Amino acid sequence: TIATVLYAADGTCVPYGLVAERAMARGIVLRTGCHCNAGACMRHLDLKDKDIRYFFASGKVCGDDMGVIDGKPTGVVRISFGTFSTLEDVCRWITLLEEEFVDRPPL
Repeated sequence: TIATVLYAADGTCVPYGLVAERAMARGIVLRTGCHCNAGACMRHLDLKDKDIRYFFASGKVCGDDMGVIDGKPTGVVRISFGTFSTLEDVCRWITLLEEEFVDRPPL
């Protein structure tokens, strides 16, 4: 399992909803958000209680695709490979990253 936040070449955070949309268009299944674990998101994204309160005051709700608020990530992209995954699955994920996000202008 890989949980990550993607950043554009200029350092701006790529909204996880955009990553999910592009992945879905290519038949790649992944999950986005905090995965029902706000505490882990706070810890690993270096968010404070005031950030979480601000996100919700800004309209953020669990399960939405609002992946960036005021430049801060509100969750992650999570992709998992398991027993039945193939090298082709891994290559499709890498190709998505290369074609859609690596060295691309900010969105």
